[in-house]
Amino acid sequence: MLTRDSWSHSLPNVCFSSDFDVVMRSLSDAWNRADHWSTRQQILAIVAGDLELGAIEEYFPGVSKSQIKKARRHAYSTGEFLRS
Repeated sequence: MLTRDSWSHSLPNVCFSSDFDVVMRSLSDAWNRADHWSTRQQILAIVAGDLELGAIEEYFPGVSKSQIKKARRHAYSTGEFLRS
């Protein structure tokens, strides 16, 4: 399993605090409990446009690269990503 230290260096604008971890775990829990693929995609899109693959895989175990790609496409089309 990846650790936050292995990917956090590439995300200088993200504050990795216990709050970040709580939010990510909550989103992961909601993603795991979602009954429909479109709901899972929307939940994943909240973070997919902003986080690297390693971070997404850490908090969303079992997510496929295809699911991440679709969620990123959804995030970019709806504007759910950080504009720096």
